[in-house]
Amino acid sequence: MKTILTLLFLSTILIACGDKNKSSTKKMTGKKPLLTSKQVVKVAVQIHLVASANASQLLADSNKIAPLNAYQELIYQQQKTNYKNYTYAYNYYAQNADTLLWIYEEIITQLSVLQAKESK
Repeated sequence: MKTILTLLFLSTILIACGDKNKSSTKKMTGKKPLLTSKQVVKVAVQIHLVASANASQLLADSNKIAPLNAYQELIYQQQKTNYKNYTYAYNYYAQNADTLLWIYEEIITQLSVLQAKESK
């Protein structure tokens, strides 16, 4: 879990240190995605949890790529989406640094809350 939080933190810093002139004024182009930014956060949090559990070998079938992909498919089904729609939405929102920063901040917040609950 610490590794994922560290990676997310570093990603956030990189985004925050980007070109400030482009961040809030850049208009997102392309067809609006089926997923909202909040839905992207929900899916991303679950994917990060599965990846962390896999990396920590907490899953019975850890270190096997195929089962990890199967877990991700279950997440997509649970959130009523699929890989294609999720990645399109993520890429769409990534066009605006402020939106992407908000997404990562939400992911970090939700993972931190879960980590705090787990350590009690």
